[in-house]
Amino acid sequence: MIKEKKKRKSCIVDITGKKFGKLTVIKLSHVNKHRQSMWECLCLCGNRTFVTKGALNRGSTKSCGCSIGPAKGTTPWNKGKKIQTNTGKTHFKKGLKVWNKGVPYIEIQGEKHWNWKGGISTENDKIRKSPEYKEWRNAVYKRDNWTCQKCKEKLNNKNIVAHHIKSFSKFIKLRFVVSNGRTLCRKCHCKLHKKDLKA
Repeated sequence: MIKEKKKRKSCIVDITGKKFGKLTVIKLSHVNKHRQSMWECLCLCGNRTFVTKGALNRGSTKSCGCSIGPAKGTTPWNKGKKIQTNTGKTHFKKGLKVWNKGVPYIEIQGEKHWNWKGGISTENDKIRKSPEYKEWRNAVYKRDNWTCQKCKEKLNNKNIVAHHIKSFSKFIKLRFVVSNGRTLCRKCHCKLHKKDLKA
């Protein structure tokens, strides 16, 4: 035997004319998508606003927003107190050295680190982050005077790439040879590799 679902009767209690803080309820406006009754209210400042009955009863909405801030006649909690704002500088005293600057935290390195994934760093990543690679890259930039060799634009640190003329992956012996590199801007470097992918 199938039970019939009873339809819940909506019983909206009329609160027209009641006052909640600075708000006076004018009329029931509509029921929102959450099935909450929205009431049109008039604030003492003259603005009209729509508020749920629950917000009015709880006291979480007492005005249209005109009285947000400290009430008249009360002083803010922080008046007269010295509060240090973020000045963009460190708040350490001059000459004070941080005890752990540059000191590796051995307790959470390698396998002990929470994000350890079994040593999955590829050989490619290790080489590109090595001091030899950084030295090669800087030597290429210096030789080319920090200028893109294709569009001849003078480059900054964010827009500069050291490109291997003969492939990094195929010519292992030429990876750190300065004559195998040339300076390019990111735009020209991307165009160059798009051509390589199409070919």
